[in-house]
Amino acid sequence: TLSILPLYEDRKREIPSQKAGELLSFYLSRMLGFDNIPIVVLSEVNASAPQWRGQDLAKAQWKEGKVVALIEWIKGLDEERSRVKMPPVILSAYEQGLTVTGQHPALSRMSKAELAELLQWGDMVILDYITGHYDRVASMQDGADKEKKPSILSENIRNLRKVPDTGKMWLIDNESGLLDAYELMYRDVDSGGRFMKFHTRMLQTMCVFRKSLIRKVKALASHADPASVLLHFTKEYEPFYHRLPKVWENAERSIISVCVLTRKVCKKALYTLGISISKAEKALGPRK
Repeated sequence: TLSILPLYEDRKREIPSQKAGELLSFYLSRMLGFDNIPIVVLSEVNASAPQWRGQDLAKAQWKEGKVVALIEWIKGLDEERSRVKMPPVILSAYEQGLTVTGQHPALSRMSKAELAELLQWGDMVILDYITGHYDRVASMQDGADKEKKPSILSENIRNLRKVPDTGKMWLIDNESGLLDAYELMYRDVDSGGRFMKFHTRMLQTMCVFRKSLIRKVKALASHADPASVLLHFTKEYEPFYHRLPKVWENAERSIISVCVLTRKVCKKALYTLGISISKAEKALGPRK
């Protein structure tokens, strides 16, 4: 089921970079083999079309013919029990400046469900590092640092949910990814440097990853221009791509740093591949 995302219009302003960020983050996740980012499609407002019937377009202030983002609604993610906290093993390592690898003694004592969650955290750390997403773990790192209150990292993680019955984690609200995030990291010297440091620290803390994910990241990084690969993939499957505002003229320049970031991820993650994580892989199952 797809539901109209109210973010872009209820604020009564145009935020084309956030539409683009949400869309690109989704397609990047699919390139990496993820299935835990809600589907994002662009659609043209058409009051007579089936998907728009029953929608209060006047209240949303959406004009006929406007291109908007529709995002998959995941049942149960609005419940309090869907909230997610940082796993104790990651939090402890983060606080002590240590690294969680496949050799960490805590892994041998974890249940299959705990190992599955740990691997999903590895997925998230890599994706957020590549996209520069600043409104999930990084925003909490920022708050803990600014307020000198480490306990903030023990709270529910922003924009991260888990289906209680299955344990599957969902990465929601990815509009800051790639465009706004790169604008922050590379044009705002002070704040940008802080957030780059936060992402790097999480990547240095959590180093248990799926081999299948690392293979895909390595393949992306092997291209001379990974950003163009992502853009081509998005254009291939999103027919309204060409209808996005001219923010795309800057987008291709903004996400060129995907090349640098994916290679950094590879260097770090491939270092850990010699570590056995087969028990954790079996707990969650393979990804194609």
